Amino acid sequence: SQVDDQPGSDCESTESDAEGAETSKNVEPPSMTPYHLTGLAKAPSLYPLLNKVICDHIISAPPSSAVVLFAHHLDVMDYIQGMVEDILEGSDMQTTTRRIDGSTPMPVRETILNQFKSQTGSVRILIVAITACGVGVSQMAIAAAAVFCELPSNIAWLLQAEGRLARPRSQVSHTTEASECEVYICVATNVASDRRLWNRLQKGFHDVAAVMNKGSQAKIGRA
Repeated sequence: SQVDDQPGSDCESTESDAEGAETSKNVEPPSMTPYHLTGLAKAPSLYPLLNKVICDHIISAPPSSAVVLFAHHLDVMDYIQGMVEDILEGSDMQTTTRRIDGSTPMPVRETILNQFKSQTGSVRILIVAITACGVGVSQMAIAAAAVFCELPSNIAWLLQAEGRLARPRSQVSHTTEASECEVYICVATNVASDRRLWNRLQKGFHDVAAVMNKGSQAKIGRA
């Protein structure tokens, strides 16, 4: 919003500037949805959980341990990234946090995921947009813990994101619990819209489980 300090610029643009100023007064900023406002409102309260997860699975864990943080809105992801950097700043960890959202080009996504899955580099914390899991985001099975900082808008996104954390059967250890991934789903129980969304997601879980169970029974019956 700098003004050019060239001769004649003030005189030549006075009328148009006045019209522009009048127009800008009448333009209201786009309103945020309750879903967006809830994400921003509960973000600060996530600090204790993120601090615990990062301390347990990054700072006090082997170099092969990693964490995935899911969110939806870009400004919520910005806030989460700031908190993670604050937590890591107090340690001597040479850990890099990378991020994948809708604006991340496909080749960059692949590079970030390869760095994350290498288990030998410094990329051990990945912040991922929930809806970005649909395209160009493959297995994140290296993760020892995952946090859904915002609720997905529907059950399909939640199941897809969780599916990216699942380990192939051939990689699961049957003798230890080290291969399990801790998953935290954060719900603002004091916010009506978040409670309603969580109830809807839980119903989605039950519906999906019922369909899968019915399919399994049908296969057994035909056998």
